[in-house]
Amino acid sequence: APGGSKTPQMTSMSAVHMSLVGANLNPQAVPMGMLPGKSNYMVGNDRSKWRINVPTYAKVKYQGVYPGVDLIYYGNQSQLEYDFIISKGADPSRIRLSFDGAKTLQVDSRTGDLLITTPAGSELRHVRPRVYQQAGKTRLEVAGSYQLISGKEVAFKLARFDRQHELVIDPTISFTAFLAGSNQDEARAVAVDGSGNAYVTGDTASTNFPLVSAWQQSFGSVFLTKLSPTGVILFSTYWGWNDVANGVAVDSTGVYICGYTSASDFPGQRLGLLGEGDIFVSKFSLAGLNIYSLVFGGSKLDAASAIAVDPYHNAYITGQTYSPDLPIMGSWRGYSGIGVSGDPDAFVAKVDPWGNLVKSAYVGGSYSDWANGIAVDQYGSVWITGTTASSDFPLTMPVSIVAGGNVFVCEINSAFTGFVFSTELGGGASYGTAIAIDSADYVYVAGDVGANSYFPTTPGAFQSARPTLSSSPAFVAVLDPYGGRIYSTYFGGSNGATQPASIAVHNGSIYVAGRTSSSNLPGAPLLTPNPTAGFVTKFAPQLNAITYTQLLGASVNGVAVYQRYSAIVKTYPQVYAAGMRYNGGLTGQYEDAFVVRLDETPVSSTPVLCCAVAK
Repeated sequence: APGGSKTPQMTSMSAVHMSLVGANLNPQAVPMGMLPGKSNYMVGNDRSKWRINVPTYAKVKYQGVYPGVDLIYYGNQSQLEYDFIISKGADPSRIRLSFDGAKTLQVDSRTGDLLITTPAGSELRHVRPRVYQQAGKTRLEVAGSYQLISGKEVAFKLARFDRQHELVIDPTISFTAFLAGSNQDEARAVAVDGSGNAYVTGDTASTNFPLVSAWQQSFGSVFLTKLSPTGVILFSTYWGWNDVANGVAVDSTGVYICGYTSASDFPGQRLGLLGEGDIFVSKFSLAGLNIYSLVFGGSKLDAASAIAVDPYHNAYITGQTYSPDLPIMGSWRGYSGIGVSGDPDAFVAKVDPWGNLVKSAYVGGSYSDWANGIAVDQYGSVWITGTTASSDFPLTMPVSIVAGGNVFVCEINSAFTGFVFSTELGGGASYGTAIAIDSADYVYVAGDVGANSYFPTTPGAFQSARPTLSSSPAFVAVLDPYGGRIYSTYFGGSNGATQPASIAVHNGSIYVAGRTSSSNLPGAPLLTPNPTAGFVTKFAPQLNAITYTQLLGASVNGVAVYQRYSAIVKTYPQVYAAGMRYNGGLTGQYEDAFVVRLDETPVSSTPVLCCAVAK
């Protein structure tokens, strides 16, 4: 075609009809949840046939589709959802679904979702049926799964449950956006602004990453992508080359990312020496335009692992440095053993709103120290967490130290003149990977515990003892504003490793995301065999229960929570998760980055079996 234009192609379409096998053919339809809007149907010139002020409803219930079973249909954003309401004494095993027009039916062994393929090659996904019971203050999951009865029929298989207790429906996937080119792509962090837009950063080796002009470098490049609340890519930007981005934060003035670069010509102001790898901090406008970029480091390898922003638009970063000559700003140099052992130290730094490095310090002892997470409060005090192998790590709250690595948590005052507190958690071979702070300055820490090591838990913890000695579970802990432990728990299955990468707090609930190779992670479907899977888990505020565990891709590296404010209707949290899946890309050979929005649903007062259809 002249000018290289593309000729439109005919699109093949097909329909799949879902029906209830053996159900009541004439159930009574009852509208539910009247909405404020009205509809008017003024068709033709015969006014007697017009329908004015027709009420609209959120749901419709079909009563008695099976004995003691009602069926509710309703829309949720772009999804159709349907709930089976099971009365006391009713038998849920009578429910049968038939899919006429489907080419194949199968149950996804990793997620438990029902996959329906059409003759046209498209795929429909029914989210795995999940049911929870409310027993006092504890929420217990009732195991549920799809069961293939024949080539075109499906039933629901449920574990025994007490119909006297209410059930909780788990979240449904609102959208999944794949950020994929023809090479390897991985999302490493996500943040969400006050309007529900998501900002994702990571690195890509693809020359055809979505919505970015052609890039000819053969090395990896940092990307920053903004997605609307419905998953539409609003902008996507390459930044530098031969780099890795590890952290992202957002405020009303822009988006901040951090990581490390080995490029000598990384864009922006450079401070210090050109080492084996240098720290970078970059800020972009909410439209994707660069505001500033700062590169700094010493003569060795330096890398930023996380970033946070205070109310005055100062950026704070942490990570690790092998350089004895890292640029130090301010009167407090901190604690460093690099000059003695050559092992890395953690560092913490502050960048002002104009991109200037104004404060920085070492954090460490005589041996290896790494910082992985950072958070800042409204007053500018900075919390970091990581791992130390130093027996002389500086502590204001001494604890018994176990050789082999320990989680540290430190608070640095806003003036960067020293610690407010510094303490250690864990019992050897424990790794702090993520940290968050709530509005009351309570501190939330997540990490993992190595095999044959222990982590102190508190009474009533969801998992008070590690699952098995050979497994490597996660831990989650809550500290008061002075560093004292309030709650802590293990979280893991009886085999494999569970490794958190991110933590978020919303209305007291705690969200932890990461990756697991456990085949029986609590709240998740069984994985057989047990490949590595990404997870998002919501914990109760006192860490004595979990609300749900959702498996996503191969690794979830970032999590953020948003809840729309409305004075008219009640809203529920939306959870954004970013990570990567295996065997993605346009060629099917590489990893894909992804972003998922999970919409939480309200607690139901009656037993409910919930299913959702997602494109």
